[in-house]
Amino acid sequence: MSLNQTQVVTIDTFSDGDSTHVPNSTLHWKADATLYLEKIAALWMHHRGEAVTGVRYILNRLPDGYTLWAKRRSTSEKIIDKWLFGHPSHKYFDSPNRFFPHFLHLMDHGTNAGCPCTVCGAKGSKIPPVGGNRLPSIPIIGAKPRGRPPTKEPPPPLDAEGTPDIYRSLINKLQRDRQIDVSIEEHMSLDWRVESEHLQEMLEKLPTQPSWIPRLGELVLFVRHLDKHDMIQRDPSGVFKIFKQDQKQWEGFPLWEAGVITQVAQEELQMQELIRQSNKDYQVNYAGFRVEPISDPNSKDKPFSRQYKYVPLHHIRPFAFWTEILHGTPQEKIHETVQNAKTLASSLTLLSKHRFRGTWPSSDIFCKGLYLGSELVVVGDTIRLLPILDTAKVTDILKITAIKLKFSDLHQASHDDQSDGHPYNSRVIVTGKAYTIDVKKASPGAQPVRPSFGLIPAGIHGFGKWYPMHAGDQSMQITFNSILGRCYDSKALQLWFSSLEPTANEIVKQSMELSSGLQGTLEARSHARKRDKRLSREGRKWLWTDTRAEALDVESLNGIETSKHDENRNPRRWVRYIKELDGIAGPEDKAALKRDAEKRKRSIGGLASQSSFVQSALAPVSGTTSEEADEGAGEEDDVIERASKRSRNAVVERGNRSIDAPQLRGERAEFVDEETDSVIEVQESEEDEESDEVDDLMMLDRFQS
Repeated sequence: MSLNQTQVVTIDTFSDGDSTHVPNSTLHWKADATLYLEKIAALWMHHRGEAVTGVRYILNRLPDGYTLWAKRRSTSEKIIDKWLFGHPSHKYFDSPNRFFPHFLHLMDHGTNAGCPCTVCGAKGSKIPPVGGNRLPSIPIIGAKPRGRPPTKEPPPPLDAEGTPDIYRSLINKLQRDRQIDVSIEEHMSLDWRVESEHLQEMLEKLPTQPSWIPRLGELVLFVRHLDKHDMIQRDPSGVFKIFKQDQKQWEGFPLWEAGVITQVAQEELQMQELIRQSNKDYQVNYAGFRVEPISDPNSKDKPFSRQYKYVPLHHIRPFAFWTEILHGTPQEKIHETVQNAKTLASSLTLLSKHRFRGTWPSSDIFCKGLYLGSELVVVGDTIRLLPILDTAKVTDILKITAIKLKFSDLHQASHDDQSDGHPYNSRVIVTGKAYTIDVKKASPGAQPVRPSFGLIPAGIHGFGKWYPMHAGDQSMQITFNSILGRCYDSKALQLWFSSLEPTANEIVKQSMELSSGLQGTLEARSHARKRDKRLSREGRKWLWTDTRAEALDVESLNGIETSKHDENRNPRRWVRYIKELDGIAGPEDKAALKRDAEKRKRSIGGLASQSSFVQSALAPVSGTTSEEADEGAGEEDDVIERASKRSRNAVVERGNRSIDAPQLRGERAEFVDEETDSVIEVQESEEDEESDEVDDLMMLDRFQS
């Protein structure tokens, strides 16, 4: 850059600013912040050792929540004093010199925890003077700040991989500020930055798709081979067999396997494709689903994971219906992967945590979805709720409006997230609008919901008349273990369980009820608690995992190693790349990056080696030119292909990183006021300690009469 020019210095998005902290507007006015923007930029560039003599520096903006205000001095109207407002303690900064240590700590650590500035260190209303650590009041281009540098404070809390622990930082902030409501952004996590946009796009589409379309990461039953005219239908005895349409005859039993969906169809699907093949514009690897057979989670040997198969939709059935589908099927026609899938039926993984809201000492982390056993449910889905008694039928549904991980009694937990050997008190809560086909459980005076109202999916009205279970301004709040699974379209059930033979009508009728899959789900969860060693050796009923890939205990997805099994994974190194990309890397980070660049040149390893994001971070310190980069175009193409595959794993690989497994608690069903989130009505459930079909805190009593 030539001399006598202005360079805009971009700051990171980290901020602890409180936009509500402003002075009385009748005496103060909002001032031009150029003074702060220029002085802070100059000091920052000097601190980083990047200042060039003759160049004027200016920040692109102040950290969010901070604003400069001015007021005429009472002793002389000609003198105007300026203060920077926005500090979470509601104390102001009276000069750029006083603000710079705070700004620098935010940029270096992403949090104000341990900040050495005088405002953070103030006791009561008294702010100590800048003193011996005073920075020059007027920055001199080419000169470094005088005096002793600020004391180096411990970095923010880190998770097990060395990435800044955003959740611990938010809990610390909640403890200081007593009340916060902020979005969750993991800017120092390369996983988050590379995958978050793709993940959010997928999650937003799911509630708008038919519930019968398999989703990424779900466990399903599938058949590898069917001829063009083959259909899987019930024979006269009600058992599922292969029916050859062209020959009008039954052939035999299909061979059912269980696997995980790792790629979904990219071509539009029609409901009739649930049972028969249709003409498609593309091959099955684009118009169908990639299914990878599931191996035994109790074994280190994973013989089935590479035996993937692309199949059309009519080869697939939801695993929740395994008892109905496999009824009467000889054992030799049931693959061992079915038992493996049952072993995974009592697992839980939260997905896409996007908001943190709390009032000390309690808080909520809002999520966009959760994996429960074989299925993925997301906000906007309509789900079936378990009946209270095993012998009862399913009558209730819930249209999800929120999925939350609720923390309570945070003040009683230690700073390492443990208290007497246990994490924070926590429970997974699902909130939504509840409806029932049992008029006895309807809200007093409630009328049936009309399909034209659009309150629930149109396909669900085929099960009967639906009544609201609460007033319109209320919601139902349940714990996760009350969920049976997604509520499928009644017409989809008719197609899956229909029969060409009138003699099977009674069995067909039973299968097409709202309770379809109930027996199999409860049996599979009981099987998992006895068979999954991760549960049985600790006496737990639910397996809480960071990611779906960990719950399934898979080593690879789509041919790419999962993070747990990626030998090249190095998040600590990736943090340095992020700092370099964002322009906040310190001398130590730059030196480490340069050493790494000399060793690795183009390939960084693991997920990083597949990311143009990381390559752009490395380029400034590696000295690699665009011409040199073009020389490796062949390798670049391979990197792009691997990155494309990895992005398809985002839903399965992203989860609860940085949150320790909670005590999965839940004691009651509640009606809550939507505006205040306060409990309106509660009915306790009777606890049966011997029951093996419920969580430690029992299934919720949903106000049965």
